[in-house]
Amino acid sequence: MADLQGVKRNITDMAIVCTEKQFADLCAKDSAMLTKEYVRLDAKQVRGELCGGVAVGALKPGSVAVVTKGCSAHYLAFLLCSLPGQLFLFGQKFNVLAKTTINKKIVSTFTVFDVGKESERAYETAEVLKETAYVQYLDHKEDLNYERLYRLISDLCDMLALELYAHPLFEEKGIFILENWKAVLVQQDQEEKIIIKALMALSDSKSPLRNEIMKAHILVQDVNDYIKR
Repeated sequence: MADLQGVKRNITDMAIVCTEKQFADLCAKDSAMLTKEYVRLDAKQVRGELCGGVAVGALKPGSVAVVTKGCSAHYLAFLLCSLPGQLFLFGQKFNVLAKTTINKKIVSTFTVFDVGKESERAYETAEVLKETAYVQYLDHKEDLNYERLYRLISDLCDMLALELYAHPLFEEKGIFILENWKAVLVQQDQEEKIIIKALMALSDSKSPLRNEIMKAHILVQDVNDYIKR
């Protein structure tokens, strides 16, 4: 079995989870904290909305901060804002209209994987693209192309995360999302924006990455059951 998952850890092994006051105290002790990337999560979470992401500077009121220790903030944001992340944060309730409130205690029990740096960069790139596409979507809500781009990249992130958390199941079925995503990144022309390359790989019917994602969708319920064990 390929070592895709790395070492399974509690999130507190890789980050400091903070309340608003605790984050303010960290910044007061070390002014460099105000220029450090961290994960911000809205305390009020809404199913299907991007209720968090990577931030810099003061923590927005009504938020929880996750300050990384050695790993990429975008990588932890990728995990926390993904489908498995929502499955955990929403208490395994998957009503499409669900809302929930999170706090430091809940986030501190989240399970993550300490993966290799190459894989971490691949996940990080997917998350950066998702956050970029989300901002563009909010700025151009009248243009369906921006919504489509965000949905495609968000789906990529969800399938990458599901593969990570249920890797044995994906490997048993012969579905390899990360492997094909890395291939897209390697093939990127230096003069071609990665967001364009990603869109092509996610929408072309002949794309190996798109076809693997389509196969993964069939497994979603099985994966949810696997993760809940």
